[in-house]
Amino acid sequence: MGILAAVKWLPSAVVAGFSAVFRGVGRATKPTAVTMQCCQSCGEMRMTKFVAFYRNVGMLFRRQTYTLMGNLCETCVHKHFWKFEVLDVVLGPWGMISAILAPIYFVQNIFSYVAALYQFERAGTEGQVPQASRFPLLKVLAVVAAAVVVLLAVRTITKRQRAAAIFANASAQHETEQILCGDKFKSVKLFSTPDYQAAAVTSLACGESVIRLAHQGNWTKLQTQKGDEGFLPKWYVGLPANSEPEKIEKCNRPSPMQNVEQFQKLKASIDGFIDAEGISDKDFRDTTEDLASGAYFLAYLAADDGGKSKAVVLMDAVNDPKIEDTFSKLSASEQDEMRTWYSKNLAVMSKAFDLGYEEGAKLPCNPN
Repeated sequence: MGILAAVKWLPSAVVAGFSAVFRGVGRATKPTAVTMQCCQSCGEMRMTKFVAFYRNVGMLFRRQTYTLMGNLCETCVHKHFWKFEVLDVVLGPWGMISAILAPIYFVQNIFSYVAALYQFERAGTEGQVPQASRFPLLKVLAVVAAAVVVLLAVRTITKRQRAAAIFANASAQHETEQILCGDKFKSVKLFSTPDYQAAAVTSLACGESVIRLAHQGNWTKLQTQKGDEGFLPKWYVGLPANSEPEKIEKCNRPSPMQNVEQFQKLKASIDGFIDAEGISDKDFRDTTEDLASGAYFLAYLAADDGGKSKAVVLMDAVNDPKIEDTFSKLSASEQDEMRTWYSKNLAVMSKAFDLGYEEGAKLPCNPN
């Protein structure tokens, strides 16, 4: 099971683990009678109590849960409890999901064990273990349960501290960067995967510091100051925190559409960008062509809005409230289709912007 697949299964695994805890605790603490009958483990006729023990066996990419339920005598309760706890510690936590379930089962077994001993004590049974050993044992179990809780808390705190330390070191080496936003926006979207359709989305505040981890196609993988990781399109990511984002110089270049040949050349280039992304629907092509042409002219002339950077141009398209409003009214299948077109549309706009800036740079800049 890959990491992404494991993450998708994680919530259900946690729910299953806690369900086992509450189910086991509920059964263990029920005022069920301690009765004289054959023990379902050793087969001897003794005073028995219903108990349920769980253990997890982690195999890195697979896992298995073993369950023992039944009416057991006091001796068998002791025997199986310690067996399950030892195996939970030794074999349980190997794997992402197992690392969560094994401690849950470990604590649940303690509840079942303590409840069983308490009810055996109330019934006045005489098991194979001396009576004097019970209450010191309960104290030990309470300490173990507290230790588990403390270890989980320490692990969470340590993880946060480690993320903060990484960020502090990166900041000292000028490796942190800031998320760029346009003047109109307060946040940008962070995707859990480079797949628009499958990704979970969170928000990053404009100017929030990040560490650049890796590049993947047109995406950049980032780590936030909180230790979270996710993907942003490369043009979302700004320059180092102590630098100002580069803006296109404001100019007044001659129009690139002075004759038919220039128009045909530009249309052929934009059509090529659209064909490369596989956009075939006529309505989608027309919309993409309009947006790409706008990006081209903005980069070429570099005179509108004081000279916008490429990141701001593309984010104007991403954060268009009209598109957001239309998108919310679509069906699930239509939204999937729109996401696919939208990612292709941004790629076309990016190429058109680069072309406009490249061709505009060939002409002298005539300041207004």
